Order: sequence, then C-alpha cells, then structure tokens
Amino acid sequence: EEEKSVLSLSARSRSGNTSSRSGNMSSGSESLERIWSATNSSSIHFWDLTQPSTWDGEEGESGGSNSYRERRHSSFVASTSPFSIKQSSLSKSMGKGKPVIPLQRTPSLTLVGVPPIVKHEILNDRQRILTEDASGTICMWNVLTGRVDKCFNTEEVAATLAKADEGKEAEDKKGGATECGPGRGDVEAKEGKNDQRFEKFFACINPKVTASSWFSADKRLGKLSIHMESKQCFSAEVYAVDLGMEEVGDDLKFNMGQQVLCSLFSKWEQANQSGRDGETGA
Repeated sequence: EEEKSVLSLSARSRSGNTSSRSGNMSSGSESLERIWSATNSSSIHFWDLTQPSTWDGEEGESGGSNSYRERRHSSFVASTSPFSIKQSSLSKSMGKGKPVIPLQRTPSLTLVGVPPIVKHEILNDRQRILTEDASGTICMWNVLTGRVDKCFNTEEVAATLAKADEGKEAEDKKGGATECGPGRGDVEAKEGKNDQRFEKFFACINPKVTASSWFSADKRLGKLSIHMESKQCFSAEVYAVDLGMEEVGDDLKFNMGQQVLCSLFSKWEQANQSGRDGETGA
C-alpha cells in the first residue's frame, strides 16, 4: 500500500514476464510476484508478493486463512486517477462492492533517495544559491565550485532569525528601517505556505553587494540546474580577493562565467588530444 501517488510500476509475473507502465496495473490471468514502484517521493519501493500478506485486519475482513491466496490473484491497484479515487470513495461510502484490501502494507525493500530541493534563491553576489529540500534542510551552494559550502542546522537558522527580530524591534523603536528587510523570496513564497522560515533566513543572509546576472537556476528535477546563456554568461566579474585568493593584486579581476567554463572543460583538451593520438597510432 503506497502512501503517495504512484508514478511508475515495474512488475514481474509468475511466468517471468516483466512489464513497466504507469497508472493502473492488473495482474490479469497471471499472478504478480515482484513489483518496483516509484512515487512522487525520492525513494523507490520493492514489493515481494510471494511473502505472506502483512494485512493486519480482523479475520472477518481478511477472509480467514485463505484470504492471502484469494487476494494474491486479485488486481494490484495503483491508480492515481482522480476519477478512480472518487469512484472508490463513493463505493465505500454507499456500501457498494467490497473494500480494496492491500496485498502488502509495507514494502519489502526501500531504496532511500535524497530529499528533493523544493526552494531556491540566488544571492545578490551571484556566486551562491540558498536551497531548502523536502526534509527542511537549508544549504548554501557555491556556483563556482558546484559544491555545498555549508548546511545550516535548525539552531543556526533560529538564532539568525531571532537576532533579526531583535534588530527589527530596535529599529522600529528608532523609526528606522530594519537591517534584515524583505527579500525576493518573500514575494515569491508559494501560496498556502505559512512557514516563511526559508524566505526570512534568505533575506537576512543575502548580501547588499550586487553583481550582474550571468546564469539562471531551476529545481525542476529536484536538484539544482544551472543554465548559462552566451549573451550574459560573461557579463559578471569579481575581484580575486573577494574569492578568497591570497597574495594577489587588489585590482585583479576574474570573469565568473569564464572561470566556470574553464573548470568544466579543463580536462577536455587533454582527453581530446589523447583520442587523436590513439587514432593516429591505429
């Protein structure tokens, strides 16, 4: 029994045939033995239907000792259609038909996935991105290195927000503006979300120094994707000292887009040359 909407199924029948499909799946004339299910969560579940049923209902509901054999030859219901869900609910409420009894309550194996990123905001310095995943973990990504600089624990976030609230109260008494003002995340907060923790934290740590936009980012795959367009990817420069480099001149600048591209293709020339030498030798 899946708790979340099923997106895809891969089933193996008694005869050894394997099928993959989305939506409804019926065993037909063959009995299903093993099923892999993917839902809108990041984990994948494996269901071994050859094992005894984990249904914990009463004997009258489960049909006694022969209930497992009877249910095993029934259809495996995995419909996410609103019509199917509504029809099933109406049948139960009106007392028509038998209630759907799951073949298994819990999966035999779970491949735990990484929680997907659900929120992201690009900082004004155009070097870092603040993200929050489905588990509530807030992390700071460095676009130049492609790595996580830091993950903030709950205590750090709470302390930052508490300090911001204290500063806001002090500024309100003086009639001035708050140091931690509203950011773009406050405006783009999702509807129906009362928790503004991420947006407030972003507004507090977002630097006032701004740089030209040279990339865009999205989270459609549940992870960060960076897009660089040729018209704007070379439009932002930063001083070397701001990147943490030591023993360099104060006026030395780096083009951030150029540095990222050079890092991505740093080994391409060597690999390409090796391939050409191999073809020549052959």
